[in-house]
Amino acid sequence: VPAIIHDYDTEIYFPYPWYLRVADRLLGPTTRGAVAASPMVRDFLMRKRAIENGRIRMMLHAIPPEKYARVTKDSILRTREKLGADGNTRIIGTLTKLGPQRGNEYLLKAAGEVLKVFPNAIFVVVYKPTYYHRLPNQTYVQVARIDSENSATNFTALVKAMGIEKSVRLMEWPESVDELISACDFIVAPFLSERFSSVTLLEAMAMGKPIIGTDIGEQREIIANGLNGYLVSPGDVEELAGRIVVLLTQPEELDRLSQEASVMAEQYSVPAYVQGLQRLYVELAAKPISELQLKRTLG
Repeated sequence: VPAIIHDYDTEIYFPYPWYLRVADRLLGPTTRGAVAASPMVRDFLMRKRAIENGRIRMMLHAIPPEKYARVTKDSILRTREKLGADGNTRIIGTLTKLGPQRGNEYLLKAAGEVLKVFPNAIFVVVYKPTYYHRLPNQTYVQVARIDSENSATNFTALVKAMGIEKSVRLMEWPESVDELISACDFIVAPFLSERFSSVTLLEAMAMGKPIIGTDIGEQREIIANGLNGYLVSPGDVEELAGRIVVLLTQPEELDRLSQEASVMAEQYSVPAYVQGLQRLYVELAAKPISELQLKRTLG
């Protein structure tokens, strides 16, 4: 009977128990295939679960169908008005948390440079509060509300110190986040760690939003540089600012990337995901177990 592993996370959040380690060492050689939800999961499957790279297929999380539905122009206009945008304003969105390695400080530095060239821009940073924090001993503790509030306070203080408070909006994640994303012209993801998920970026693509992201992790998988967005080096303020300015000052380029983002988002839809799994199952079920694999398993 063909065995297929579907893995959606690594030991960062869940322990890898000894009994699973033993089972993987015994069954890994005859496992016909595996599905990894991200590059980190793929590496985890190879490093810890004894699955060869050639047997791993990466399939990022599917985009919910409702994310492809366009928000009405009236809703977008109301959202833009709430943000203080007029007809000439460009809105740059970032979907993030306020913890370390998110690259938010580099985003603000880039924003400072961008505003010198294009002062009629608004940077909207939409964040999710951190409720749990992982300690070095791999246990989780609840984050006090005051700590979450301090992160927002520190972010706001940095914005004021840079003198760009009129052009930056810090907002806690609302229920109507789709309306906020739709009101943005494009999305910037300045992450410094490959472990951060691309889920919200994929959803933004489904809404026709190009992505400027750092050249790491899942962003490297979903952004085709110059096609549906741009990839930049992590922590490179000058490069990030330069790419933002391109999209602010070249509307035809922004339109081209927006159209391509919508097209490329289709490959991450639920129907596309299902079809991909179906093809994988058919392929693996038809592939016989080799005699060598069987000998390796039986010792």
